Amino acid sequence: MIRRFGYAFAGLIVCLGIAGPIRRDRTSPEPQITYHLTPHPPSAASPARTTVEIRIDNPSAGTPIQFAMPAWTPGDYRIQDHGRSVRNLRVFDGGPIPVRDAGAGRWAITPRSSQPVTLTYDLPNTRPGLFTENVDVQRDMAFYNGAAVFLYMVGRTDEPVSLRITSPPRFDPPCVPLKLEGDGSFTAPSYHALADTPVLLGRRTEGRFVVSGKEHRVAAFGRDGRTAIDPYVEILRRIVQAGDAYMGGLPYARYYLFLDMDGRGGGLEHADSARLAIPWQAPPGMMARFIAHEFFHLWNVKRIRPKELAEIDYSRAAITPNLWFCEGVTEYVAGILSVRAGLMTEEEYESALAQSAAAWGRSSRGRRTTADDASRRIWSGGTSMGSGGVSVYLSGEMIGLCLDLELLRRTNGAAGLRELLRDLMSRHGAPKPGYDDDGIRACAIRLGGPEMGAYYDRLCRSVRPLPIGECLESVGLRMRPADEALGLELIDGATDAQRRLRRLWLYGTAEVALTPSPKRSPKSVRTSNNRPHRIGGRTVLEGTS
Repeated sequence: MIRRFGYAFAGLIVCLGIAGPIRRDRTSPEPQITYHLTPHPPSAASPARTTVEIRIDNPSAGTPIQFAMPAWTPGDYRIQDHGRSVRNLRVFDGGPIPVRDAGAGRWAITPRSSQPVTLTYDLPNTRPGLFTENVDVQRDMAFYNGAAVFLYMVGRTDEPVSLRITSPPRFDPPCVPLKLEGDGSFTAPSYHALADTPVLLGRRTEGRFVVSGKEHRVAAFGRDGRTAIDPYVEILRRIVQAGDAYMGGLPYARYYLFLDMDGRGGGLEHADSARLAIPWQAPPGMMARFIAHEFFHLWNVKRIRPKELAEIDYSRAAITPNLWFCEGVTEYVAGILSVRAGLMTEEEYESALAQSAAAWGRSSRGRRTTADDASRRIWSGGTSMGSGGVSVYLSGEMIGLCLDLELLRRTNGAAGLRELLRDLMSRHGAPKPGYDDDGIRACAIRLGGPEMGAYYDRLCRSVRPLPIGECLESVGLRMRPADEALGLELIDGATDAQRRLRRLWLYGTAEVALTPSPKRSPKSVRTSNNRPHRIGGRTVLEGTS
């Protein structure tokens, strides 16, 4: 995410007032639904608020229309009831139209003619979700999470929509990951795309780079607005290059990374962007794996997704047994990408992996909940982390390790988790239908043979211990003895075949020289495996162990 350039390529994401206009394809339908967003910064006389206006062209006279606010934000797996924040909702079609509160964040009207209908409402600044701000208007900036801002027309979420923004005086132009039209408005192919769009206005620091012909922009905002952006630009550039190689191409036209310095919440992925809360004192290098996690969600969750997340119903929970794969496997791949990007050494990654394995060993002792069940029940936990003492992040990371190493072992290095993800992308990547409950299992069998079915069931559909030690042994590694520093070490007498698989696992090629794992960890290991979490409204770093 970056702006400040006079480039404009048809169909790409731009920032209003920064890039030249991109005109709509003449063959695409004209949006009949237009949104208008106006932030009102706080003043001595009044608190911050936001006004949203929705115009519906050519309504059918006498035909009822329902509007609703999403009850949840995709990526934050808990009900938030965004509709509770709506204030002063009014509707006009030349004169006021009665509005009926239909409950559960829904409102109903009946147009009296085919005149355009205009609906307006206000939003105060709202509490953040677990992973993102929702509505945050300050004196010199404003940030919005689309799902917490925009009402939708029930039954018309697949139609293209238009967005206009009125910036307060002295605000930098809006930065929006949508297509900019010649008249200054933005367009989205559907309400789903609008709801998945973060909006940033006001003071920020920016940087950019190009990988594989696609522009990437980084915007840091919040705090004092003077963040040193270059380290984050370099971190993202390396991660993008590693992700491009890992998945065989980038799935977007242009990418934005929004960094909320000392912001609330954690990190939330979007189809072409992400917003991350960055602790103010944290060195940029400590955030590398965090950035890699949200970046890889561009594939895993935003494009490779279970059917429940492909067919979103904003009014109720999207219950799926596969959130351990969506979140935990993403965390596992984030570690691999960090190594391949040169942001973690082999030793640092293996130390982080040992910490995760040890944490899993402690938390899973005597467990009665499978990873599948923890995924299904996550909505009732209220933390978006898991259920029954089983974190979908930690369990999925360890299951991802086991799937990767077992596939590599069974296929002699021909296929691993990378090939499984590429296969899922080919078969189920958006806009294709999402995979069903057995979709990942079926893919593992295609790659590794029929025995992978029972192996998969053991990993995520039983409470049996995960075979982490056996998997590590296949690449010539083992956990250090309990009386030594936590970490991994090479097995005495590791074979050439094991060393080859280790190279394939860490780098995707057998042509890389490995760094020998020392018998003991160094005294200072970079804490790249620490994950930011929200505690008491602040973002803090909390290790997995």
